[in-house]
Amino acid sequence: MTRTRADCLRRLLRCHPAAPNAAVSQNEPSLSAAPLPAVPLSAEELAAREWPGLRASIIDIAATLDRLDAAGPADETARVRDQAEDLLRAVLTPGDGDRARRLLEQMSRPYDHQWRDAFAISADT
Repeated sequence: MTRTRADCLRRLLRCHPAAPNAAVSQNEPSLSAAPLPAVPLSAEELAAREWPGLRASIIDIAATLDRLDAAGPADETARVRDQAEDLLRAVLTPGDGDRARRLLEQMSRPYDHQWRDAFAISADT
């Protein structure tokens, strides 16, 4: 199964503790409707619950990098591989619980105060 960028973002948003309680799409229930454990999970319980998904994601990443390697040298595959390696380094960098935020910022464009001009949108619309 190939994941799209939107699928990955949805998954990240669902798992991130700062995620809004709004629905990700009309077809998905709101995050506030998700059942919450009655008691917070212990570190061991959390690790046991998260490990299968984390392991699967790591395997997906490795498989994708293998496919890029097999595609042979090309500017686009090199660019994608370089970006992936930068993001993986950022994931592995210890932080204070803000890895998801740092990754999203690293993958996002910087804010442009003149964005309306760039897209020819008037302030009246």
